[in-house]
Amino acid sequence: MKMRADIEREKQQQKDWYVAQESERERIFKKELQDIQHSQVIQKDNIEKQFKQFQEQQRQDHEARLKERAEMFAIEMQKLKSEQALFIEERHKIFARQIENDKQDYEVHMLKIKEDFNRDRDERKHIAEELSQTRSYNFERERNETKGFFQSTCVSKTGV
Repeated sequence: MKMRADIEREKQQQKDWYVAQESERERIFKKELQDIQHSQVIQKDNIEKQFKQFQEQQRQDHEARLKERAEMFAIEMQKLKSEQALFIEERHKIFARQIENDKQDYEVHMLKIKEDFNRDRDERKHIAEELSQTRSYNFERERNETKGFFQSTCVSKTGV
């Protein structure tokens, strides 16, 4: 009779131990996942901030180049006042085309940067999803292995 009570108590202790281990693993997994998600949010915010700073710097640089070219154009116009009106008009068209081309180049460049940023963000998101799935799979596998071990241990000790 006492033997049976000892076996039952041991079984209960094993169950309690298993539940405690399972709870601890789950708590650790949730904490790691939360840390990863928090880290990703911070990284995303930093990247977006850097990207906005980069965009602003690009815009300012572009405006400075446009202003510089406009100033160059004004100086050139003053030099050429004495020349024929046709020559002045032709020169104006060339500068306008250059400015328009620079504007288009800038827009294409910014679009490429935005695409690169989106692709990088999507890759980071994909990696995070894979990491989360891998951790979930590992957690489930460990839980199943532990459960199998627990069941085989209980069966061998009870003789059932």
